Amino acid sequence: MLVCFLDQPPSDKAVRALMDAAGPTEVVRVAGRELHLHLPDGQASSKLAATLPKLVGRRVCTARNLRTCSRLAALLGG
Repeated sequence: MLVCFLDQPPSDKAVRALMDAAGPTEVVRVAGRELHLHLPDGQASSKLAATLPKLVGRRVCTARNLRTCSRLAALLGG
């Protein structure tokens, strides 16, 4: 599981392109400015993860795995 934090919500066109790039076992969910990617076969072999920078475009984006997000939330008391 990978969470991408964007500086603004992705366009509908970008979301469609992400969903089209997803492999048969991959899932893309959009929650406001966040993209939640389920990559069960790993990020290294994911076509979706490889094309993500091009599809997100010039937006500011940082991505973290679910374990890191959970640890950061715990540090912040959430």
